[in-house]
Amino acid sequence: LAASRGRLITFLDSDDAWLPDFLALTAGFLEAEPDRQFVLTEFDQDRGDGRPIRPNIDGIEMYAAFARSIGSRALAMPDGESDTYLRVYATREPLGPWARPALQARGQASAWLYRGDLFPAMRWGYLAWLPATMMTRHALETIGPFRTGVRTAEDYLFLGRLAQSFPASLIGLVAARKHERGVDASRLGQEHLATGANAFAFELN
Repeated sequence: LAASRGRLITFLDSDDAWLPDFLALTAGFLEAEPDRQFVLTEFDQDRGDGRPIRPNIDGIEMYAAFARSIGSRALAMPDGESDTYLRVYATREPLGPWARPALQARGQASAWLYRGDLFPAMRWGYLAWLPATMMTRHALETIGPFRTGVRTAEDYLFLGRLAQSFPASLIGLVAARKHERGVDASRLGQEHLATGANAFAFELN
């Protein structure tokens, strides 16, 4: 990050991948809406069994169930709605013209854009994922660098500061993929930094 010079900044870990239109969607949105300072996309999690899951939606529902279990309505569904994202985002609207080439390439007529203040909901856990995030240089200069004194979960504070400082926008299309296993469902060469023997340190961080 210290060496970067671009106006738009995004991230990619060694065990993750962008779908071919990730950069077109995220950069297209930030170019079309210069008052916005970061944007997220949906992503899925490939476990190597051909049945990817969508942690965005599953995570929100898990946190909402936990909230209900302690008597909180913080992630309650708005009356008359069934869209999980509206538990944490305030509004929903069709994607703009900047998304039309990606939608056409996917054979989709439309998809949603969600907007809102994501920060209050992030007290429940991860509601953003770094490799599905694009931000502006201004946003980075505002929130500052990653903390480097911990080995895991440093992205949580970073994303939290981002959501605290600026309104969030989510493109409702899966445009990035997290790989949990090899293509034959084999374990990856390194243990996941958030699970197994590392899980307790991850939660503390």
